[in-house]
Amino acid sequence: MPAADPALNAQCLGRLNLRAGEYVLLVPGGGTGHPGAADAPAIVAGGARAIAQRGYSTVLTGAAPGDGRDPPRLERTALLPLGELCELIRSARLVVCNGGDTLLQTLACGRACVAVPIAGDQAHRIARCVRAGLALPAALDARSIEQTAVSLLEAEPLRAGIEQRLRRCPVRNCMDEVLAALEALLG
Repeated sequence: MPAADPALNAQCLGRLNLRAGEYVLLVPGGGTGHPGAADAPAIVAGGARAIAQRGYSTVLTGAAPGDGRDPPRLERTALLPLGELCELIRSARLVVCNGGDTLLQTLACGRACVAVPIAGDQAHRIARCVRAGLALPAALDARSIEQTAVSLLEAEPLRAGIEQRLRRCPVRNCMDEVLAALEALLG
């Protein structure tokens, strides 16, 4: 995980005309479907449109261009470099993510999130985070994504509690340590 970069943060927020703490960020992952969930990007985009229609500034990453019918509060971006993505995560009011790498990145950035299982291995990971009070789950359904996100946006004490738990028990990316250990074993 890249360290926080205030200059990059300001650049990312400025490019999208965003203010820290005032937008919902949807990060469905790499922007492609998974076996059994090929329509996941379109479903998450539907959730993003519904959240924006409720009046929340919304950013959908890794998204195909809209068809001209997106609500004015919805901004779509292409896939972002990890540093830029992390800065948008750090400044979001709420993140909607999948249950893979983006879930762990969101938790490591200390942000409350709604996690949506897209790939087959993600439901178990999401369930563990939910049991620990670190995330809320939503089904891979636009209405479920919208309802869960809006309920968390409107329940400030719940959202603040999640972020407080993340500060007390920080999640961090240990991939460098894992790779170093594997290299030592194989080297």
